[in-house]
Amino acid sequence: MAPLSARPPVLRMEVGIYDVLRELAAASPVVRVVLHAAITAWLLTRPEDIAAAACDPPLSSDAARLGVNRATPALRTEARSTVKFSIMAMDPPSHSRLRRLMAAAFTPSRVKALQPRIQEIADELVDRIAPLAQHGAS
Repeated sequence: MAPLSARPPVLRMEVGIYDVLRELAAASPVVRVVLHAAITAWLLTRPEDIAAAACDPPLSSDAARLGVNRATPALRTEARSTVKFSIMAMDPPSHSRLRRLMAAAFTPSRVKALQPRIQEIADELVDRIAPLAQHGAS
Protein backbone atom coordinates (compact mmCIF):
# COMPACT_ATOMS: atom_id res chain seq x y z
CA MET A 1 0.00 0.00 0.00
CA ALA A 2 1.23 3.49 -0.79
CA PRO A 3 2.41 5.41 2.27
CA LEU A 4 -0.06 7.96 3.63
CA SER A 5 2.52 10.73 3.34
CA ALA A 6 2.91 10.21 -0.42
CA ARG A 7 0.93 12.66 -2.54
CA PRO A 8 -1.92 10.66 -4.10
CA PRO A 9 -2.51 10.94 -7.83
CA VAL A 10 -5.51 12.96 -9.01
CA LEU A 11 -7.68 10.76 -11.22
CA ARG A 12 -9.61 12.36 -14.07
CA MET A 13 -11.44 10.68 -16.92
CA GLU A 14 -9.22 11.52 -19.85
CA VAL A 15 -7.35 9.88 -22.68
CA GLY A 16 -4.69 7.69 -21.10
CA ILE A 17 -6.53 7.03 -17.83
CA TYR A 18 -6.34 3.28 -18.39
CA ASP A 19 -2.55 3.47 -18.53
CA VAL A 20 -2.58 5.31 -15.20
CA LEU A 21 -4.92 2.71 -13.68
CA ARG A 22 -2.66 -0.14 -14.91
CA GLU A 23 0.36 1.53 -13.30
CA LEU A 24 -1.52 1.96 -10.01
CA ALA A 25 -2.66 -1.69 -10.10
CA ALA A 26 0.92 -2.84 -10.66
CA ALA A 27 2.08 -0.74 -7.72
CA SER A 28 -0.41 -1.91 -5.09
CA PRO A 29 -3.77 -3.64 -4.57
CA VAL A 30 -4.97 -0.56 -2.64
CA VAL A 31 -3.96 2.96 -3.68
CA ARG A 32 -4.88 6.32 -2.16
CA VAL A 33 -6.13 8.68 -4.91
CA VAL A 34 -7.91 12.00 -5.30
CA LEU A 35 -11.17 12.08 -7.26
CA HIS A 36 -12.51 15.22 -8.89
CA ALA A 37 -9.50 17.11 -7.47
CA ALA A 38 -11.20 17.25 -4.08
CA ILE A 39 -12.13 13.85 -2.63
CA THR A 40 -9.49 11.53 -1.20
CA ALA A 41 -10.44 7.90 -1.76
CA TRP A 42 -8.97 4.41 -1.74
CA LEU A 43 -8.81 2.69 -5.12
CA LEU A 44 -9.03 -1.10 -5.12
CA THR A 45 -7.14 -2.50 -8.10
CA ARG A 46 -7.82 -6.27 -7.87
CA PRO A 47 -11.16 -7.70 -9.06
CA GLU A 48 -11.49 -9.97 -6.03
CA ASP A 49 -11.08 -7.01 -3.66
CA ILE A 50 -13.61 -4.96 -5.62
CA ALA A 51 -16.13 -7.82 -5.46
CA ALA A 52 -15.61 -8.23 -1.70
CA ALA A 53 -15.96 -4.48 -1.08
CA ALA A 54 -19.17 -4.31 -3.14
CA CYS A 55 -20.76 -6.79 -0.72
CA ASP A 56 -19.44 -5.17 2.47
CA PRO A 57 -22.30 -3.23 4.17
CA PRO A 58 -20.09 -0.82 6.17
CA LEU A 59 -18.58 0.54 2.96
CA SER A 60 -20.55 3.29 1.27
CA SER A 61 -20.97 4.95 -2.12
CA ASP A 62 -23.09 7.75 -0.70
CA ALA A 63 -21.06 10.96 -0.48
CA ALA A 64 -23.52 12.51 1.99
CA ARG A 65 -23.15 9.53 4.33
CA LEU A 66 -19.38 9.92 4.09
CA GLY A 67 -19.59 13.61 4.99
CA VAL A 68 -18.61 14.92 1.56
CA ASN A 69 -20.18 18.25 0.69
CA ARG A 70 -21.17 17.91 -2.97
CA ALA A 71 -21.54 21.67 -3.30
CA THR A 72 -17.89 22.56 -2.69
CA PRO A 73 -16.41 24.90 -5.32
CA ALA A 74 -13.89 22.22 -6.39
CA LEU A 75 -16.66 19.76 -7.13
CA ARG A 76 -18.81 22.31 -8.95
CA THR A 77 -15.99 23.28 -11.27
CA GLU A 78 -13.95 20.08 -11.55
CA ALA A 79 -16.54 17.31 -11.40
CA ARG A 80 -19.09 17.75 -14.10
CA SER A 81 -20.07 14.08 -13.89
CA THR A 82 -23.56 13.20 -12.73
CA VAL A 83 -22.27 9.90 -11.32
CA LYS A 84 -22.11 11.35 -7.81
CA PHE A 85 -25.85 12.06 -8.04
CA SER A 86 -26.82 8.73 -9.61
CA ILE A 87 -27.89 5.31 -8.40
CA MET A 88 -24.18 4.39 -8.46
CA ALA A 89 -23.65 6.81 -5.58
CA MET A 90 -26.44 5.37 -3.41
CA ASP A 91 -26.50 2.72 -0.74
CA PRO A 92 -29.36 0.37 0.13
CA PRO A 93 -32.26 0.72 0.67
CA SER A 94 -32.50 3.64 -1.84
CA HIS A 95 -30.21 1.89 -4.32
CA SER A 96 -32.15 -1.38 -4.06
CA ARG A 97 -35.50 0.34 -4.55
CA LEU A 98 -34.37 2.23 -7.65
CA ARG A 99 -32.60 -0.83 -9.06
CA ARG A 100 -35.84 -2.84 -8.81
CA LEU A 101 -37.75 -0.05 -10.59
CA MET A 102 -35.17 0.16 -13.37
CA ALA A 103 -34.85 -3.60 -13.87
CA ALA A 104 -38.10 -3.72 -15.87
CA ALA A 105 -36.65 -1.25 -18.40
CA PHE A 106 -33.47 -3.30 -18.89
CA THR A 107 -34.73 -6.78 -19.71
CA PRO A 108 -32.53 -8.77 -22.11
CA SER A 109 -34.96 -8.22 -24.99
CA ARG A 110 -35.14 -4.45 -24.35
CA VAL A 111 -31.36 -4.15 -24.15
CA LYS A 112 -31.03 -6.12 -27.40
CA ALA A 113 -33.48 -3.74 -29.07
CA LEU A 114 -31.36 -0.78 -27.93
CA GLN A 115 -28.15 -2.28 -29.34
CA PRO A 116 -28.21 -0.58 -32.77
CA ARG A 117 -28.65 2.90 -31.25
CA ILE A 118 -26.04 2.21 -28.57
CA GLN A 119 -23.60 1.10 -31.28
CA GLU A 120 -24.33 4.25 -33.29
CA ILE A 121 -23.66 6.49 -30.28
CA ALA A 122 -20.49 4.57 -29.38
CA ASP A 123 -19.20 4.85 -32.96
CA GLU A 124 -19.87 8.61 -33.00
CA LEU A 125 -18.04 9.09 -29.70
CA VAL A 126 -15.05 7.02 -30.81
CA ASP A 127 -14.88 9.02 -34.03
CA ARG A 128 -14.82 12.23 -31.99
CA ILE A 129 -12.05 11.14 -29.62
CA ALA A 130 -9.91 9.22 -32.14
CA PRO A 131 -8.04 12.40 -33.21
CA LEU A 132 -7.29 13.16 -29.54
CA ALA A 133 -5.93 9.66 -28.95
CA GLN A 134 -3.79 9.86 -32.10
CA HIS A 135 -2.49 13.29 -31.06
CA GLY A 136 -1.58 12.00 -27.58
CA ALA A 137 0.25 8.99 -29.02
CA SER A 138 2.54 11.12 -31.17
